[in-house]
Amino acid sequence: MDKPIQALVLHRIRYGETSLILKLFTEKYGLISGMLKGAMNSKKWIPESGAIIQTVPIRRREEGMYTLGSTEYEYHYGFTNSLMKSAIRDSALELSLAVLHEEDPHTELYTLFGKFLHNLEQCSEPAALFSLWLFILRFGDALGVSVERTGCVICGEPFLEGGELLPEQGGFSCGNCRPKKSPLFSREVISLLATGKPSPDILIPTLLPRERYGITLLLIENLRSHFSFHREIHSLDFLKEIL
Repeated sequence: MDKPIQALVLHRIRYGETSLILKLFTEKYGLISGMLKGAMNSKKWIPESGAIIQTVPIRRREEGMYTLGSTEYEYHYGFTNSLMKSAIRDSALELSLAVLHEEDPHTELYTLFGKFLHNLEQCSEPAALFSLWLFILRFGDALGVSVERTGCVICGEPFLEGGELLPEQGGFSCGNCRPKKSPLFSREVISLLATGKPSPDILIPTLLPRERYGITLLLIENLRSHFSFHREIHSLDFLKEIL
């Protein structure tokens, strides 16, 4: 790699006095790590999570990390006026780091990142949480672990009272097929995940904070059951506090 590439900064770590180690997601090369020397001395800008940059990975180091050459700022998905959106963005980026492997190219995922961050920038705060739910589901779709949400995965019937997410079955069961357990997802929430209706601006404010967090956690745990990652998503703790 000796030509400029566009990359999304997923994470940064301070290295030494002036350098940064960046975890980057790129369209062509997937997840890569790179060292940006002298970054902390910059008087213009310092790369941070959520930034889109253009950089040149000029050579690979022994530990599998690239040295980053000319690096320029393109855009930053930052949400200084919304703690909610910042926590949602960081949760999505952390989840991606937990699941993805080094240099596993995936154009569909790169496009998904762009759409998610653009929508997060434009939407209301109730819809921001919905955008995270959709990101988690579509992230799984892109990696081959889709969640069926149009009907019960056991009997095929529509959800009259709600349903329970069954990772081993790849979708939701209806209340009749799980008669001894209370549905964890209401009919309205499953409809929202399947079709975007009713509007998240109408539905999500009616949910209790524990319900909003519980849905988020269950969707992530569904991914965890398929990919068996052990990394904790620390931004979820902050998200829980502000829901």
